[in-house]
Amino acid sequence: MRNVDLPTLIIGKSLELPYELKEAFNSLKINLNFTAEDAKVIMITSSLAGEGKSFISMHLMKVLAESGKRVCLIDTDMRRSAILSDYLISSDKNIMGLSHYLSGQSSFGDVLYRVENMERAYIISCGAYVVDPTILLENNRFKVLMENVKNNFDYVIVDCAPIGLVADAKIVSKYCNGALMVIKSGQINRNLAKNTARQIEESGCRLIGYILNRRKSQKGSYYEKKYYRYNHYYGAPSKK
Repeated sequence: MRNVDLPTLIIGKSLELPYELKEAFNSLKINLNFTAEDAKVIMITSSLAGEGKSFISMHLMKVLAESGKRVCLIDTDMRRSAILSDYLISSDKNIMGLSHYLSGQSSFGDVLYRVENMERAYIISCGAYVVDPTILLENNRFKVLMENVKNNFDYVIVDCAPIGLVADAKIVSKYCNGALMVIKSGQINRNLAKNTARQIEESGCRLIGYILNRRKSQKGSYYEKKYYRYNHYYGAPSKK
């Protein structure tokens, strides 16, 4: 697999972060290495839409690639993708993606993009939106694609639709060996979060941690109030 043979995507939204956030993602990377060393295909999901899972997916891809890992981010949210709408730019009019591949319109080489100015980072976008992605995800072509990326990359990050809303993530989870659950601070109550965690574990994918997103800084300075709008916490799920 040579970069020169692959199309290129430009990240149109800056992935630069203030110091506190960079350290949070570095901590996430280190915790993955130490507490989930065997989890190389990682599903990112949430209870509801708008909790920040795509933000986490993009920045986790970046920090892993910068550490020397070959990383492929797969956007399986073919219903409403924040990655496609907020981050991706292509020189082509249309970005070929997962839905094109699963429906037989494109080959693997057509939908695997290298990320410009980010060595070792690759993306498979969601492609065209689909009313019912479950039909495509149950296609054997998805199994083949997941085996392909697993054999060619150090890490595979799979951005999923919220598992608390639709069945897509439950299908995708069969091909992942670890899940990170994103929780938006102040939005998700305890019972909903517990129910989502239960759904992940019942799907057969190991829940390796939670990420608390958009927690306000406790330090209170003007700089922090203005810029530190995100604070991510990574921790192993309780076994209680």
